[in-house]
Amino acid sequence: MGRTIVYVESDDHGGNTRGLLNPKTELQEDHITIDEDGGVVIEVVTYSPKLRAWQEFLWELRTQNLKKLVELADGDEIVYIHTGDITQGNKYAQDWVSTRIGDQFKIAYWNHRPIMELPNLKVARYVEGTSSHVFGDGTSEEVVTNLLKANYPDVDIAACVHGLIDIYGFVTDFSHHGPGPGSRKWLQGNIASYYLRDRMMISLLHGEKPPNLYLRAHFHTWVKAMWNISVGSEDHTSYLCILPSMCGIGAYGRQVTKSVDAVTNGALAFEVIDGDLFRVHRWTRTVDIKMREVLR
Repeated sequence: MGRTIVYVESDDHGGNTRGLLNPKTELQEDHITIDEDGGVVIEVVTYSPKLRAWQEFLWELRTQNLKKLVELADGDEIVYIHTGDITQGNKYAQDWVSTRIGDQFKIAYWNHRPIMELPNLKVARYVEGTSSHVFGDGTSEEVVTNLLKANYPDVDIAACVHGLIDIYGFVTDFSHHGPGPGSRKWLQGNIASYYLRDRMMISLLHGEKPPNLYLRAHFHTWVKAMWNISVGSEDHTSYLCILPSMCGIGAYGRQVTKSVDAVTNGALAFEVIDGDLFRVHRWTRTVDIKMREVLR
C-alpha cells in the first residue's frame, strides 16, 4: 500500500509541427557536398530538428511538470499512463515535422525518454490512440513501446487498446475515446457525468466494483466529473477526467472546435494514498490564441 503518484499525459502528436518535440531528438538526413574534384559526396548525418514556437512552449511546460512530479513523489513510486495519440499519423501531412514516417516514431521515442528516466518510475502504460494518428491498430504505441522497452528494461512498459490497472487497490480504467466536453460552456461536464454514471452502473450490474478513476482523452480539453452511487449500505465514488493535450492547435483543430479562442495544455498527477485518491494535481497552462489589437 503506501503512497503512489499516477502521472498522466495525452495527445502529444509527436511529428506535428505544433506537437511535443524533445530538443535532443536525433533524426537522420542525406547531406550532399561537392568535393574538390567535382564529385558528388552523399553521407547520412544526424541532426536535431529546430523547435517552433508551440514546441518550445510545450517542452518548457513538460520540463517544469516533470520537476513538479519528482518533487511531489519525493521518493515514492510513480506510475505513468499515456492516453493516446503519441504520434501525428499519416493524415494532415501539412503538419508534419518530417516527411519520413519513421521519424514520427523516433520523435515519440525521444519525447518519452525523460519519462523513463524519472526516479522511482516502475510502470508505464500506453493506450492506443485514434487510428489516423497512430497509423492504424495502435501501430505507433506498439513501435514506440518496443523502442522504450529495449532501452529501459528496468521499467514495466506495455501498450494496450483499453487498460484497467489496479494500483495497490486504486483501480484506474483508461482509454483514448470517451465523452465529449460539451457543446456549450454551461453544458461542460454534463456528458462526462452521464458517461461516468453509465460506466459505474454497468460495473455494478456485472457484480463488479466500479473503478476509482476513469481516464479519457481525444478532445484536448480538461474536464473533471465525480459521482457517487449508493447500493444498500455501500457507497461507490468514482472520478472521470478528460485529459488536456500536449499539442498546439492548427487549421483542422480550429475547424472542428469552431474557432476555439484558447488552448489548454498540460498533465495530471493523482496522489494515491493507501488505495484512495488523496488529491488531483492539474499542471496546465492556457494560451489565448486571439490576435488582439486596438485602433486609435
